[in-house]
Amino acid sequence: MLVGLGVWADLGALLLAGFVLVAAPVFRDYWAVPDPQMRSSEQAHFFKNVSLAGGALLAFVVVQELGAGLEYALGDPLF
Repeated sequence: MLVGLGVWADLGALLLAGFVLVAAPVFRDYWAVPDPQMRSSEQAHFFKNVSLAGGALLAFVVVQELGAGLEYALGDPLF
């Protein structure tokens, strides 16, 4: 919500990245799945979540670089 509206988008991106990095090993523990086909599926979802965290960190960097120059943001960056 924060990232989409542009209200403290940098904080929102950091919170999103933190949540996804914590939730990925908790909910997608592919190393504990005995079935090889299910393990492959869980591993793909795990790495998808890790890549989403990378995208959130990229959004953080973009907001930091552009700062208050974001045209459609409703507020300035927090950090």
